[in-house]
Amino acid sequence: MFGGADPSSAAPHERVLLRVFVHFYGDRMVLLLGGYDKGRHSGTKKQQQEIARARRSLTQFKARGRRAAR
Repeated sequence: MFGGADPSSAAPHERVLLRVFVHFYGDRMVLLLGGYDKGRHSGTKKQQQEIARARRSLTQFKARGRRAAR
C-alpha cells in the first residue's frame, strides 16, 4: 500500500508491533519523526537509538522553521 509495495505479496497475517515518534505541531499538523517494529527490535538500546534519531529530526525541523522565519 505505501511505498509502492504490492499488497498481495505481503504475508497474510504478519503481526507488527509498531512504535512511532510524533510531534504535534499547531492545531492540525502531526509530524511523523520515526518508527520501527518493536516486535522485531525489542531491546532498550534500539529504543534509545530511535528516540535520539527522532529528537534530532525534530531539532532539525525547528531549526529550518527558525531560518525560514528570518
